[in-house]
Amino acid sequence: MPVIKAGGRDKAGHVVLSHLKAKTELGWEMAIKAHAEKQRVRGIVKSSVKGGFIVDVQGVQAFLPASLADLRPVRQPEKMIGTGVRCLVIEVNQSKRQLVLSRKAVLEEEAGKRKTKIMDELRGGEVRIGRIVRVSAEGLLVDIGGVEGTVRPADQAWGTAKPTFERGQKLKVKVLSKPEKAGDPVWLGIKQLQSNPADALRKKYAPKSTVTGKITEVGAHGVRFQIDPRTIAFAPAAECDADVIYNLGDSATGIVTGVDSTAFEVRVSLARFNEIKDRKRVAQYMKAPPPLTLGQILSPEDEG
Repeated sequence: MPVIKAGGRDKAGHVVLSHLKAKTELGWEMAIKAHAEKQRVRGIVKSSVKGGFIVDVQGVQAFLPASLADLRPVRQPEKMIGTGVRCLVIEVNQSKRQLVLSRKAVLEEEAGKRKTKIMDELRGGEVRIGRIVRVSAEGLLVDIGGVEGTVRPADQAWGTAKPTFERGQKLKVKVLSKPEKAGDPVWLGIKQLQSNPADALRKKYAPKSTVTGKITEVGAHGVRFQIDPRTIAFAPAAECDADVIYNLGDSATGIVTGVDSTAFEVRVSLARFNEIKDRKRVAQYMKAPPPLTLGQILSPEDEG
C-alpha cells in the first residue's frame, strides 16, 4: 500500500488528514461549541509557563492564566503539571486558533453550590470540623466545608489564655448561631466546646460561704488572696474593711459574693465578714447572765 503523507490526496482524490490533526480539529470545534454554550471542557496541564499553564484540551493547546487556575494563588505550579482540570473557555481567538481557560470559574461555581447546601443544613449549636484559612487580630477564619466562619478572639478560649493557632490547622468548632439572611457572618466558637471554669467555681464556692487564704496582692483597687493553688479570691476596695491594714502574706477571710466570669476569681467581702464577726462578739457580750440557782441564792458567800 502506498504511503500518502498527511495533507495529500489518495487515489480517489480525497484529502488525507493525520489522526493527530483530525483530533485537533475535533477538539477545536468542541471548544468553540463549549464557549458558545458556556459548557465545561476537560484538559491535562502539560507545562508551566510565564504567567500560567499550557493545557491540552483534546489536542488543542490552551492557555490557563495563573490568576484563573485556582481560588487562591498557586504557590507550587509544578504540582499542577500532569493533573486533569475542568475549565470554562472564556476567550477564543479564531485567527490565531488560541483558547484562554478559567478553572477558577468552575471552582467558584462548585463552591457556590456547596455553600448553598451547607447553609441550608447549618444549625446553631452543632459541631463541625473546620480548617483555618487565616489567622489575624480580628480572629480565625475557618472553612467548615465550603462555608467560611469567624472565631472571634473572645470565643477562642476561656479567660485570658491565648492559645496558638496556625493556618491550615484542623479543629472542631461550634456553630454559635445560624445567619438569618444571605451575607450575614457565620460565628463559630472553640471555647464553647469546653466547660466554663466559672461554673465549677460557682459550684465549689457558694454565695455567703466563707473562704480563707494568704494575701498575694494589695492595691487601691482591692485585695487578692490565694484560696488554693489554682483559685484566687478578690475583694474590691469597697468590700475591704477601712479599719484594717492588709499586708502581703497575712491571712484573710471573706464572705463569698459571687464569681468573676472573666477573670475566674471568687469575689468576696472582707468588710462583711468582719461585720458579722463583730456582731457575734457584741451579741455574746450582751447575752444575759444565766439565772441563779437555789444554792447560789441560799449561800451567796460561796460566790467567789
